[in-house]
Amino acid sequence: MSINSADGSESWLMAPPILTAAQTFPGVAARWSELGVSANRQYFQFLNRRIQADVEFLTSLARVRKPEEYWQAWTSYWMRATNDYQCEFAEVSKYWQTAASEGAEILSTSLERGGQKLAA
Repeated sequence: MSINSADGSESWLMAPPILTAAQTFPGVAARWSELGVSANRQYFQFLNRRIQADVEFLTSLARVRKPEEYWQAWTSYWMRATNDYQCEFAEVSKYWQTAASEGAEILSTSLERGGQKLAA
């Protein structure tokens, strides 16, 4: 399958399977878009919090006077960062797990109805 451009002419590029599914099953595409936006919003909010934590960490390093305080600050920073990223990846993966489950359900229902296109 090829991709049609805005003027309706056909492109020489082949459409990736996800685009083909989105064109065939617009209900899936709409839901995937919605979940994608939610996942991206969640992730960018997380990145904002992490950047603030990184700046706070660098500020705290400027106040360190002893080597053991330095190592304590680094250890604490990396433990927190590791935990934050682990939790965030688990949270974002829930969005994509939902997208996969709901997409499969919509596709299955559509195929059971004889492959008819679903409205967005």
